[in-house]
Amino acid sequence: MSDLVYIVQGTSLAVISLVTLGYMLSDDARRILNSGVYQAHILSIALSLSLVFTWISGVYYFMRYDRLGALLMDLSSIIFWVFLIIANLVVLRMLVLKGGAKFRLSKEHFDVILYFGVLWLFSYHIPHISYPLLAVLSTLASVIVIYFTYLLGKYYRFKEFFIVPLEIFSFYLSILLTSFSLSALLFARLYSHKAYLLFAIIIYLVLLYGVTSLAREMKSLISKL
Repeated sequence: MSDLVYIVQGTSLAVISLVTLGYMLSDDARRILNSGVYQAHILSIALSLSLVFTWISGVYYFMRYDRLGALLMDLSSIIFWVFLIIANLVVLRMLVLKGGAKFRLSKEHFDVILYFGVLWLFSYHIPHISYPLLAVLSTLASVIVIYFTYLLGKYYRFKEFFIVPLEIFSFYLSILLTSFSLSALLFARLYSHKAYLLFAIIIYLVLLYGVTSLAREMKSLISKL
């Protein structure tokens, strides 16, 4: 893909992520998103498919290292970008159109930009970024997100039995942080190979952390049925 495509993708994802952050910082955002179990389940299915396709593309590319592999990697990047754009729109629809949340411009907007800028600079001081580590994280993320999707579907079917709702807000927050990470990765793809690899690792770490904690909680709740 051309450099312009990466710039457009990165800019558009960064902008919509900052807008989503503003609404997720509103007072009612947690309550509204905690009720969006069905939407979270649909997004988790799409996330699972996107991660699996990215994993397959990555395995093929590093085994064959040919033109088809490069095309699959570009396609997986586009699919993941499309998923995150749609996920942000789904969250905005829930917060704004259904929940009536108000936008809040706060210190967190500038903190996010600062944190990702610091991570970018930090990547220059990393002597080596392991491809095997990236492969392990992508494999773990794919497997755990699929398992999370299964548990979330089961939880959704029986959610009326639970008095205290699941803190699904953290799943939406992990999607938002992944959006920021991918936007940084798209820019880094043009300027810094190390930053590109670092943000790829961060994407998987964010997803693993957010999804694993929720999966553990859901498994505990479902086991009581």
